[in-house]
Amino acid sequence: MTPDLKAFLPVIFCLMPVIAVSQPISASAPEVLISNSDYFFMNPQFSPDGSKIAFSSQQYRGLWIADAAGSQASQITAEAGAGYRYNWSPDGRHIVTGVTREEGPVREFGIKLFDTVSGEEQQLTPYARQVPPLPRFSDNGSDIRFRDGAEIRSLDSGIDAAETGDIVSGSPVAMPLENTIRIYHANTTEQDLRPVPDAIYLRAAVSPDGQKLAFEVYAGNLYISDINGTNLIDLGRGEAPVWSPDSRFLSFMITEDDGHDITGSDIYVVDAAGNGITNITAQSGLHAMNPTWSADGSRIAFGDVQSGAIYQVHLQY
Repeated sequence: MTPDLKAFLPVIFCLMPVIAVSQPISASAPEVLISNSDYFFMNPQFSPDGSKIAFSSQQYRGLWIADAAGSQASQITAEAGAGYRYNWSPDGRHIVTGVTREEGPVREFGIKLFDTVSGEEQQLTPYARQVPPLPRFSDNGSDIRFRDGAEIRSLDSGIDAAETGDIVSGSPVAMPLENTIRIYHANTTEQDLRPVPDAIYLRAAVSPDGQKLAFEVYAGNLYISDINGTNLIDLGRGEAPVWSPDSRFLSFMITEDDGHDITGSDIYVVDAAGNGITNITAQSGLHAMNPTWSADGSRIAFGDVQSGAIYQVHLQY
């Protein structure tokens, strides 16, 4: 053995523990987190502060809030569409979402803000005939960005900084806009990305550390890239990407359907480099959809479209 190799071996051994924990070792069997025989629940999201979990009911009608353990559930709205692409504020107190109303054959959309502590709600935009606005909070919750036709607009959230304690996520916000992903950085600068040429972009998610981007392509695959759209990693099929709180992992779902109904769905986890794709709901018999990470990264919750219950798995690293 050469002196150079002897000198290099300790470095290799020091790196081995890091490599060994680069992906979840296993996930527990799914267990029911929230269930009610009178309701069909779906699409959960843990709050950023870890204290609550929000979820919707069938066809994304209404929003419910429970504590992070799944107890003390209460409904904050019964409006149509409220549970589709809702978004928590960085302080974990407010939710912004698009709501729908139908006047005969006409469907209109508006944006509402809900205070999950006081129970107050505000109509932020009037109802209008448009594509679903899909509102998102900025990194500090002070403003809200949403789709308005082929544009992205912003409005003041009305949330007082004294109320939120100036909580700032520091992470850029990604807004898909047909053939572009628009990135809003914390300093309010904008950047338009087209990492996959001629693609129509769907959901996009920035890692909490602001370094990585995950996004779906219509009739295509799920990708990871650097925040500037470079170093593209094709993960194959995948939907609904959600980053772990420490930015080390991405969860997503893969669904099967017969053209009318969901016939199967599982939740997967992969590390930020695109390695070690793991099916964490395999053999469960559930049709698991729309994953969400707990604030400490120890759990992933999801909905089961067969039973209408919210389940969770515990991760071991």
